[in-house]
Amino acid sequence: MTKIVSSRSNELIKEIALLKNNKGNFHHDYFLIEGEDLLKMALKKNLVLKVFTLNELNLPDDVEQYLVTNEILEKISSYKTPAKIVALVKKELKNLSPGDILYLDDIQDPGNFGTLLRLALAFKIENVIYTSRSVSPFNFKTIQASKGALFYLNLYCDDDYRFLYLNRDKYHLIATSLSKNSQYLNNYHFTFDQDNIIILGNEGHGVNKKALLSSDDIIKIKMNEEIESLNVAVAGGIILYNYYLDKYGQ
Repeated sequence: MTKIVSSRSNELIKEIALLKNNKGNFHHDYFLIEGEDLLKMALKKNLVLKVFTLNELNLPDDVEQYLVTNEILEKISSYKTPAKIVALVKKELKNLSPGDILYLDDIQDPGNFGTLLRLALAFKIENVIYTSRSVSPFNFKTIQASKGALFYLNLYCDDDYRFLYLNRDKYHLIATSLSKNSQYLNNYHFTFDQDNIIILGNEGHGVNKKALLSSDDIIKIKMNEEIESLNVAVAGGIILYNYYLDKYGQ
């Protein structure tokens, strides 16, 4: 069913605008996506509830469609130049599946977080755990950087490393650190007798000491000594590529 909304003061539009800034009362259950590509992905997963657009689209019958003005899109879009499509989608609650895990320890930058979600999907890691102090995977910039990868991953928020503590013996924990005792990645081989948890740390402080102390192996990337460290998403890409080669071969 298609409805027409022309006022920026419409109650639904005001509610959606609050959700854009994560201030809506219902933001724990829903989030916004923007653009045709993300809409197509969300439709495949049957997660779309409402779509706001300038022109009528061919949508499933159970999706509410609202034809709105440019001014309304400006109010509810996070882009400086508003997207032509904004959709309200529900969060899909999925349990972690058997297999390896990418653990994001207090990742603050949404671009880094989203890129790491995309890398996890690219290198066949279905489970991503993030600490409660990390940026939200449902942040607008995170979603855009992930290119929709979050729709295909099992996401779990870990509070104060509780998951690591409770499941320490079930997994092989591999953390990253620039310490002198770390093994160089080029000399390291991932093993698969147990499922692995690969831990990547905060942009400024690295992996938390609690997680480091729980880890079985600590690795680092060999590089020019003139460079102190790499961006966490770049480092994550290198590590996950090596993980992928060890698991699935050349």
